[in-house]
Amino acid sequence: INFRIFEPCRQLKWVEYIKAILFIKNQNMDADFKAQLDQERTKVEDAFDFFGCKVGRGTYGHVYKAKKKDGSDTRDYALKQIEGAGLSTSACREISLLRELKHVNVITLQRVFLSHADRRVYLLFDFAEHDLWHIIKFHRSAKQNKKPVVCARGMVKSLLNQILAGIHYLHSNWVLHRDLKPANILVMGDGIERGRVKIADMGFARLFNSPLKPMADLDSQKKIGALLDLIYKSIIKYNSN
Repeated sequence: INFRIFEPCRQLKWVEYIKAILFIKNQNMDADFKAQLDQERTKVEDAFDFFGCKVGRGTYGHVYKAKKKDGSDTRDYALKQIEGAGLSTSACREISLLRELKHVNVITLQRVFLSHADRRVYLLFDFAEHDLWHIIKFHRSAKQNKKPVVCARGMVKSLLNQILAGIHYLHSNWVLHRDLKPANILVMGDGIERGRVKIADMGFARLFNSPLKPMADLDSQKKIGALLDLIYKSIIKYNSN
């Protein structure tokens, strides 16, 4: 060991010398380990084509339509780029919740990509071609142009039943979405899940420590969160009529 690197610390005791040596060694090991990880880690830009394919914006980021570059999978994916640099509290919350939730009517988080070069975080989801907002907008526009499109009553009932099933699942698992709106109700297009509703964008969601009880038993914060979900559900139902 070359102790000359500690010349400025000549007055320190031997214990301090040893600590300094171990610190520098660990720093070098960390740097080597990080470099190795950086080489082995799959980069999102190497795995997916998504540049110039922005399709929307979520609570805390931009959403892109992505395809795998290697051609092993022809499906479309939704790639959400978290806004800002680094891993924000809201991003951590959304990732941790989606990792634990699994329901046919709640969006599934497929993978998380971390880009150390620009400190960006990307979340990979299945791509949904439609959302309830654009479906409502399409039918309203057709009605205004006096070219109404027949909307089967069974389809409306199916959408509402699936939305309620997703909300019930979230509430049963102590999760309040707090941002339910037509734009966050996705509807799958062509494929085996055609017509399947997916509740998305968990950026505002909150987790509580006990299952939701009747409103009278909830404290004020829980009441507000549960009430928001109920109000949003009513607005969605009203706009669907």
